[in-house]
Amino acid sequence: MHAKPNIRDPTATPQQCRYTSLNHELGELLVERGKLDPEKLQRARRLEQDSGERLGPLLVQLGMLAERDLAETLAEELDLELALAGSYPQTPAVPDRVFASLDDDEHHRRLEQFRQLRSAM
Repeated sequence: MHAKPNIRDPTATPQQCRYTSLNHELGELLVERGKLDPEKLQRARRLEQDSGERLGPLLVQLGMLAERDLAETLAEELDLELALAGSYPQTPAVPDRVFASLDDDEHHRRLEQFRQLRSAM
């Protein structure tokens, strides 16, 4: 489990501070946006207190919320861009490091498999 940033920590970034306070507001935001019903939020809050887990991942783990809905809500509230499949480059930024431990034939075979998989998406 990741340590939660402390709002009073002078080294915490604005996003870390916003995330800490957002964790308290997250359930209400999800209810307002129609992503979660209030009864499920109440159940999840009880489990959150008992388990010590953060609300967002807990909702996803329990199947009460889609991971995509959580990511979109957090990205919007934290003023961050959500990385989509089209956001990734067509070729690796450092291709010589991707398969550095493989010989050339194996490297080319795996690179071709990767390209075929990517083009199928």
